[in-house]
Amino acid sequence: YFPIDLFLGMEVYATDNVAALIKRGKIITLNRSRYLLIEFPFSCHPRWAAKILSSVSKLGITPIIAHPERYPFIWEQPNILYDWVNCGSLVQMNRSSLFGSFGQNAKDLALQLLSHHLVHFVASDCHSASVRTPFLPNAYNLISDLYSDEYAHTLLHGNPQKVIADKP
Repeated sequence: YFPIDLFLGMEVYATDNVAALIKRGKIITLNRSRYLLIEFPFSCHPRWAAKILSSVSKLGITPIIAHPERYPFIWEQPNILYDWVNCGSLVQMNRSSLFGSFGQNAKDLALQLLSHHLVHFVASDCHSASVRTPFLPNAYNLISDLYSDEYAHTLLHGNPQKVIADKP
């Protein structure tokens, strides 16, 4: 027996009609909270992504941008992410990016984003028991060693718990 708590939620692939789908109840937020995890196409234009983020925000929902350290358009212009965070979006980084699993660009940007406190969550992006596993202690330890135990705790425990509880 392995005790586990499961919470309803989904990573939403951004499309032009995301806001309309949310209004129609076809897309759910994380644990039915004010937070929506959203992933963008890797080849999308930043202005299009900003438009989608704005349409979600206008519904009173806070977008959480999934793995922006992996988007080539963010590698080229990291200040875009800063602007999105200033407009109320949050950032979720993949644990694997910290260890180079998605290449050097993603790793470098992941560390840069952490150093500028532009990351709100670190998650596994688990795909199975053997691909992108849910193992997170190595990310916790790395962030704790590079920055602080408090920062690691916030990214891997504190902020996720706030999302589940629908707290700011």
